[in-house]
Amino acid sequence: MTNQSEALRLNKAIEFYTNCFEKTKHENRKLLELAVKAAKYDFQIRKEVNPYNFISEDNFYLRNHSIARTQDYEIYWNPLKNDGDALRLAVKLGINVWVDDDIIWCNNIAFNNDNDDPYAATRRAIVRAAAEIGKEQP
Repeated sequence: MTNQSEALRLNKAIEFYTNCFEKTKHENRKLLELAVKAAKYDFQIRKEVNPYNFISEDNFYLRNHSIARTQDYEIYWNPLKNDGDALRLAVKLGINVWVDDDIIWCNNIAFNNDNDDPYAATRRAIVRAAAEIGKEQP
């Protein structure tokens, strides 16, 4: 009896975390779509499987980006994961960033620093501020 209840609890926990993960993936994609729109980057989204965890991800690639050396070159872009991508996005859009202990300010919008990783929280705040700019564009 105990093994069945433990198995049921484990299945519910897996289902809960899977749903949270899928929701986060969807939110991240929406944020990145709006941020790339705000920055007016030429981009392509490709669904790829991560070789480390075998999870399908939507990856953004910038085409003809200023970093690229040739016209047909694409670069992987994810300011939610890459400090350099987040900084270039903030500079391109003129996003002012101020980091305090509990709050990250981007363009006078406060974002909670509720993440154990302050760098990840700052990248997310920058992308969210860029997404707000993207929402206002036609």
